[in-house]
Amino acid sequence: MKPTLLVLCAIITSPLGWVYAHESTDHMTLGEVLRESKWDRLIGTWVDAETKGDALKSTFAWKFKDHLVQITTWDSEKESFSLMGRNPKSGDIFHMSAGSTGDSSIGKWELTKSEAILGLLFVTGKGEEGALRIRHQLQGDDTMLVIIDLPEPITIKMIRIKKGDYSYRTKGKLDWKAIKTRIESAVQRGDLTRKEADEKYRQIKDLQLKHVPVKSKD
Repeated sequence: MKPTLLVLCAIITSPLGWVYAHESTDHMTLGEVLRESKWDRLIGTWVDAETKGDALKSTFAWKFKDHLVQITTWDSEKESFSLMGRNPKSGDIFHMSAGSTGDSSIGKWELTKSEAILGLLFVTGKGEEGALRIRHQLQGDDTMLVIIDLPEPITIKMIRIKKGDYSYRTKGKLDWKAIKTRIESAVQRGDLTRKEADEKYRQIKDLQLKHVPVKSKD
């Protein structure tokens, strides 16, 4: 599955709160809005269920705890970086994004109990402008449907990758190059702290030593 611009826009954007047309008086932080609305479950790494992330992967991590979410999205053609936060005066939950091909987007969210609706404006790297209406639906804690409203809607099923969900073996042998790449990428995305990464290295080395045959002295 080769991701289109519409698919990518769906993955790099996510429901992060209510949109208010009036001045906000609650002075809630983004984190408080997320927790109250149950959308704090969005934090983490998500991949498309069809290819398990070979086509699309998106990581949501706190840049500034409770105030700003950093989103990094990878696909087969580009990488995108997004920021989401809450305007403390208006209460708007905003989205700003830029991609490695020169594209950019801005948007706002409206959150309901059943879904989050995003109105998005984007500009491609070639200067083409457009607008999208994207709906998000959580199905439990680890599955999310992203639906792009078109004459023929596009639906993408996303699943959560949990910490430590890595494959380290190639043809039955430990692939240390792959191990380092996966762990360091996890640190960069915010899935693992440096301390957790060092512990992961230690555990894997211990596992390898336990499987090394002991030669007889005879």
